[in-house]
Amino acid sequence: DVRISHRFGPVSDGLYQLFGLDQATIRIGLEYGVSEKIMVGLGRSTYKKNYDGFIKYAIIQQSKKTPFSISYFTSISLESIRKTQNDYPFLGRLNYCNQLLIASKLNSKISVQLIPTLIHKNMVANSQLDNNIYLFGFGFRYKFSSLLAINAEYHYILNNNMEDKYNSFSIGIDLETGGHIFQLHFTNSLSMYEVGFLTETSRSWLDGGIHFGFNISREFILK
Repeated sequence: DVRISHRFGPVSDGLYQLFGLDQATIRIGLEYGVSEKIMVGLGRSTYKKNYDGFIKYAIIQQSKKTPFSISYFTSISLESIRKTQNDYPFLGRLNYCNQLLIASKLNSKISVQLIPTLIHKNMVANSQLDNNIYLFGFGFRYKFSSLLAINAEYHYILNNNMEDKYNSFSIGIDLETGGHIFQLHFTNSLSMYEVGFLTETSRSWLDGGIHFGFNISREFILK
C-alpha cells in the first residue's frame, strides 16, 4: 500500500497564502501485509525530516462470536532535522509509539475504535516535561456507500504538561475511485506520523489552527 499524504498551512492564513495551500508538509509511506495478521511500514516526512517505521499485529479479529477486533501497533521514529543549539544525540532523536486498536464494525455502515496510547520520547526539551505521554483516542466511521465514507478521530492527552500542545482532532471523507482511495480532511495537526500529530499539535480548532489535507492510497498485489 503506497501512501502519499499532504497537510497544508492554516486555513486562517487567508487569501495571501491561498488559505494554507501555499505551504505543504508531505509524507510518503509504504505499507506491506506480510500475512493476514502482520503488517509493516516505512515512511519519510518533511516535518522535522522524520523517518518512521511500524509493525501492526492483529491479536483478535472480529467474527460472529467476537464483536470486536484488537490489534497492537508499535512504531519508532527518528527526527533527522539539523539543530543549531542543544543538539540531541542520535538516541535522543528516537521516539516510540505503542497503541492498542480496539475496533468494532457495528453494522454495514458504522465502525468505531478506541485507541489507548503510550508515547515515549528519549529526550525532551526540559526536565519539567514527561518522557512518557499517555493518550486515549476515539475513531468513528460512517459509510454512505461502498465508495464514500466520513471519518473522525480525536486523541486526548491524559498527562498534558506540555506548553502550547493540543489534542488532535480530524474529520474528513474517503473517496474510492477503483484502485485509489482519496482521503480529504480538516485537522489541527500538521504532522502525519503518530508521535508528531499526537504530541506536537501546536494549535487548536478554536484559535483557527485548522489545516486542509489529503491522502492518496494505492494498493498493489504482489502475489
